[in-house]
Amino acid sequence: MRFAIPLLAALVAALAFSSCSKPVTPTDAARIFFEKVKAGQTGEAYQSSAFGFQTQQSQKFFETTLAELGLNKFTSAEYQPAEMEDDGRTAKVRVDFAATGAGKIPMVITLNSESGTWKVFAIKSPRDAATGIVQNRFSILGRGPDFVEPVNRQPAPEPAVVATLVKETLLRFNDAIRERDFVPFFQKCSLAWQDQLVTGEYRPGIPLTMRIDLTEKQREIGASRLLRAFQPFIDKGIDLSGIADKKPVFDVEPQVSTDGLLIVTGRYDTEPYRVFFSVKYMYELPKWKLFGLDVSLRK
Repeated sequence: MRFAIPLLAALVAALAFSSCSKPVTPTDAARIFFEKVKAGQTGEAYQSSAFGFQTQQSQKFFETTLAELGLNKFTSAEYQPAEMEDDGRTAKVRVDFAATGAGKIPMVITLNSESGTWKVFAIKSPRDAATGIVQNRFSILGRGPDFVEPVNRQPAPEPAVVATLVKETLLRFNDAIRERDFVPFFQKCSLAWQDQLVTGEYRPGIPLTMRIDLTEKQREIGASRLLRAFQPFIDKGIDLSGIADKKPVFDVEPQVSTDGLLIVTGRYDTEPYRVFFSVKYMYELPKWKLFGLDVSLRK
């Protein structure tokens, strides 16, 4: 009996502490994530992110992109209040980072609520006021489209045609994951993206003015870069075959940008994860071919 009073006091104190503690908000979660990055704990930050974020890139790819943007050495960050989406499980936080030698780096952090915990799901640049495009550097989405010639620009196909195009792309992507082989997938991509993947450069005009006769070795190089980028999908045994019987839900009506690229964003409402996609296509006579792919999963 002599332990009853101390134990009761400890219980009361614990209850009082828990009642006073505040839940972690999306803004708090974003701040905690980037405090780990600032402290050099990029591995911990990566492991604390949402499942969908980790399927978009490996830890090494994540750390490389942080360094490219200067976010691995930011000196300060200004966080805006979170903007909640209607589902109550998704929030966006605008953050203005400052880094030595890089100046101001604005970013929009998307967070998902997983098992009651807010986790970083995506890190993107704000929407460009001129083009309306949101750039996601934390993915392998094709870059450098400024070389598209105006004479090659085509109007956007009908939504039903685009829906078929996207489904074919993602099912080929799923085959590549299942087979652990991206060579067939690579060969179906646009010449422009193949050139980028092989050379690692953005070479204006080359894919449009000549047909590249890639060697087997070059095809392997391009495919291996896709394989490394999407290795997390393979490691986690992701299966996207459920989209075959679903219709895509587009964020906005498919449109062709001023650069001549067909840009499509949306999702498939599959289980247990919804499949979110952002794809770019370039028109290479006689049809649209893949120029970039960004796929993520969300509960």
